[in-house]
Parts: sequence; C-alpha cells; structure tokens
Amino acid sequence: MQALNSDSIFVLGERVNHFKFSQHGADVYLLPTSQISFEDLKQLLPETLVSVALSRFKSSQRQFEFLAVRMLLRAVCGEAAQIVYYPTGRPYLYDNPQRYISISHTDGFVAIALSGKDVGLDIELLSNRQLRLRQRFMSDEEWQQALQLLQPEVAAAIGWSAKEALYKLVDVPGTDLLEGLACEWGSEQLLRDAQHQNEVYIKMVIMKL
Repeated sequence: MQALNSDSIFVLGERVNHFKFSQHGADVYLLPTSQISFEDLKQLLPETLVSVALSRFKSSQRQFEFLAVRMLLRAVCGEAAQIVYYPTGRPYLYDNPQRYISISHTDGFVAIALSGKDVGLDIELLSNRQLRLRQRFMSDEEWQQALQLLQPEVAAAIGWSAKEALYKLVDVPGTDLLEGLACEWGSEQLLRDAQHQNEVYIKMVIMKL
C-alpha cells in the first residue's frame, strides 16, 4: 500500500497537509475539519463505518472524529485501507500491518502518521489548558529544561503532546505520563519538532529509532 500524491489530495474541498520525515521514513497527513460536517462524512463513507461510529461512541464529536480519520485514510491510501485495533487499543492497518499508523485529533483537525517503524503521533491546539495542568505530566526537571527553549504556553503544549505521542508508542495501557515517561528536552528530536509549532497547533511525532 502506497500513499497517494499528497499535493493533489483534497477531502471535501479541504487540502490535506503533508509533513514528511524523510530521515525516519514517516509521513504525517493533517486534515482541517472545521468546514466539514458529520452529514458530509455520512454521505461519502460506507454505511458500515457510520454504524460503527454511532454504536461505539455516544459523543457526537467522537463520532465525527472517528469518521473524519477514516475519510483521511481513504483519501491518502485508497478506499481499501482499513483501520483495526489490537487488544490494547493501538490501531493498525488491516491490509498492511507492517506499515505502522498512529492517529490523533484536536478541535478542527484530524491527523494520521504512517511509517515503516513504530510511531506515535499527537496534535494539540495551543491553549493555556496544558499550562494549567503541567504538573500532572511534566516533572520540575523537564519543565526547567523546556523553559530554557520555549515560552511557557508553548513548552507546556509540546510537553503534553510529546508525552501523548510517547504513550501511544509505548503502548502499555495505564502508563503514567508524569512518572512513566520522560522527555529529554535537549534532544534533536524534540527541538526539531518544536520548530514545527505555530499559532494554531502543535504536531509531535515520536518514533523508535
């Protein structure tokens, strides 16, 4: 299974943004969803997928995100691409389990990462929520390292996003973000990914090397 030419991928009039990590063989595809409706997705996706979304989730937002991710995957990889889940809840591609996938969504965006290696993806809107909750997921040492590089709001958002991506990569349910996962803020990976942030969202990709 190969990704299609991302320069020409549109979903319901929205261009799919493509971020390529050539060194590690990873691709991230991000779809803005603010102009896409649930009804749009229902009309274009198979009825079986819509039924799964409606039965699995009570929240209309979660139903929408479930379908939007499938819409993005089909646009990138073709209509045969199908996401299934391991018992831990980690997603994989039914027709190509050797091609790793990670999924993330936030208000106004959904995203998938595809890679030949284990990958964890998280996207977050910049807000002060992460800053308010910082002590729940970043140690004081991690926080001081982060503040040497970034402003507090951005540092907290990237810290949260990095921990979420690591959690997906580790794939051990119940892992504590504060005690069980650590970020080396001097690492080239975090510094490089920090540079991808802008005023709208943070994108974090963590991979096994």
